[in-house]
Amino acid sequence: MMKKLSIIIPTYNERDNVPILAQKISHVLAGIDYEIIVVDDDSADKTWEVVEELHHRDKRISGIRRIGRKGLSSAVIEGVVGSDAQFVAVIDADLQHDEILLALMLKAGEAGADVVIGSRYLTTEGAGDWDKKRLLMSRMATWVTLKIVRHKLSDPLSGFFLMRRRVFVDCIPKLVGQGFKILLDVLSNYRSGSIVIKELPYTFKVRQHGKSKMSAATVVELFKFFLIKSCFRGRVN
Repeated sequence: MMKKLSIIIPTYNERDNVPILAQKISHVLAGIDYEIIVVDDDSADKTWEVVEELHHRDKRISGIRRIGRKGLSSAVIEGVVGSDAQFVAVIDADLQHDEILLALMLKAGEAGADVVIGSRYLTTEGAGDWDKKRLLMSRMATWVTLKIVRHKLSDPLSGFFLMRRRVFVDCIPKLVGQGFKILLDVLSNYRSGSIVIKELPYTFKVRQHGKSKMSAATVVELFKFFLIKSCFRGRVN
């Protein structure tokens, strides 16, 4: 029987955070038929071993250890392909996304939304403890991104979202599949109004364990994506 929800968690060196997040999700989604698919890029800290241990205790948790393949976007794609649920959600393992929102996202999806986005910019507190420089850079990136996506959104660069699996799967052949902004990649393949998108507010939390993956390389990846999409404007709908 098809599961209601698959939660895709792309990881690299997150062995301390994954068990905490899995436990939090189990409380938030109590009574809901869900699964967790951790897609790990062969972490040096052996995150994949922790996932295997979790699987022995809870069969709803499974893992994909990728050898010789890296990247958040491609990890998410691989996780979605490995799922057969009605809805798929993507959440970071670093505990900065508010897992409590997952239940509300699913409710919005069941009410008719094709894509539900956790937005950091619907409230003034959403960006958490970001300094002014990081907040300004993020706002500028969002403004530029909206020129490519052409959907009226507050946070098209969010890494925290839920969508109908068929919406994701239908555009996989057109995805760039590189970099870290998979939501942007998916939405750029749908014309404004062709899918129902809803945003829900949440506050970005402070990382508890491990190191942030943010670097200058992420900015380069974003510009590379813009160049590719500017040259190829094909869409699913």
